[in-house]
Amino acid sequence: MRKEIPGYEGKNYPILIAVISIIGCITVAFPCAFNPFRQQFFFTIFGKEDFSKKENFILTFIFTSITLLIAFVFPTVTDIISILGGLCATSLSFAIPLYCYIKLSKDGLKNPKNICALLFFGVLILAGYASVILTVFRIVTKCDSYKDYHDNYPNCKNA
Repeated sequence: MRKEIPGYEGKNYPILIAVISIIGCITVAFPCAFNPFRQQFFFTIFGKEDFSKKENFILTFIFTSITLLIAFVFPTVTDIISILGGLCATSLSFAIPLYCYIKLSKDGLKNPKNICALLFFGVLILAGYASVILTVFRIVTKCDSYKDYHDNYPNCKNA
């Protein structure tokens, strides 16, 4: 059970409303996210836009099962957000614009301005991808830091 808010004696109705709202939001968002995936999957793999109820049921069951397995492996969303943020945000914010900037430049890598941009954004890109490596390391070893890993491995269960 969750701890009560200190000094609060009544029912926690705002939290209850928030939980019900999130459940409703997920219930509505799941089909909205799944339908385009299902249609693209059938078109790409089978080359058809129409599918039977049996195919629909099987693919929905597989997709829901994979989602459930991911939820079991990552019970909190912080690890997923950390990995996706390190991969997607780094690529979308730094790597792709830097690549386009250098490709659209007349001089390419001959221009000192492009080399400076490459060095500056290269460090940011490395930091973003390093955060993914560190998150995966933390998940695998269950250690919060390298010091925990060095001092307590293989008994490190601080995470």
